[in-house]
Amino acid sequence: MSDTDKTGKDPVGMTKAELIAKLQAQEAQIARAEAAGAMRKKAEEALYEFEERYRNLIGGSIQGIFVHRDWKLLFEIGRAHV
Repeated sequence: MSDTDKTGKDPVGMTKAELIAKLQAQEAQIARAEAAGAMRKKAEEALYEFEERYRNLIGGSIQGIFVHRDWKLLFEIGRAHV
C-alpha cells in the first residue's frame, strides 16, 4: 500500500512537490546559516589579530602613550622617567 492517499498527499497532508519545496527551502536556510557562521568566524579571527597587534603596540612601547579628545585625557600608559 502506498504512503499517499487518492489526493496524492502523504499522511501529513502535503504533496510530494510541496515536501520537495519545503526541503529545498530548509536546505537554503541551512546554507545561509552556515555562511553567516563562516562570516562570524572570520570576523572573530580578524578581531583577535587586531587585539594582538594592539597589545604588542601598547605593551612594547618605550614611551608613554596618551590619547585625548579636545585635550581631555581618554587613555594613558605612562612610563617612568629616569
